[in-house]
Amino acid sequence: MSTRMIVLAVTLLIPLLIILLYYIALLVNTVENTPLEHLTNTSSTTNVLNTSVSGGGLNTITNISRIRVIDSYAVKTRYGWNIYITVENIGNESDTLTTIYIDNETHEDILVRIEPGENRTITLFLPEKLYFSGQLLHMYIEDRYGDKYPLSVALP
Repeated sequence: MSTRMIVLAVTLLIPLLIILLYYIALLVNTVENTPLEHLTNTSSTTNVLNTSVSGGGLNTITNISRIRVIDSYAVKTRYGWNIYITVENIGNESDTLTTIYIDNETHEDILVRIEPGENRTITLFLPEKLYFSGQLLHMYIEDRYGDKYPLSVALP
């Protein structure tokens, strides 16, 4: 094999290897952040990717919605607790949060639109009849894509 052919082969293989490694890393990241059967983490980030193929070539990833739970806590009130959940969209596409679950049960349907770079605080009330001080709530928020973002809140 001539030196020219070796240089040509290497020149063609390096970009293909870079693309392959990129998609492997992307797959590993998506699997690590897959929404969860077990709600043990206090925060989560999930990717929603939109790609397109045109003209036989793969275009770049254009839209990414990444929601991160920044903070969650409870404040005791006279008749129960106010729960405050702060989320951030660290992607480049808007998203809509649709449902809040407590212990795998739908607690409240919501429609909270969150733009890229925006933080939003969601407030909900839990009555004292249904919950008790010292209880640890395993919760998650679901978005329009069906992705779930887990969090835990201890009731004071």
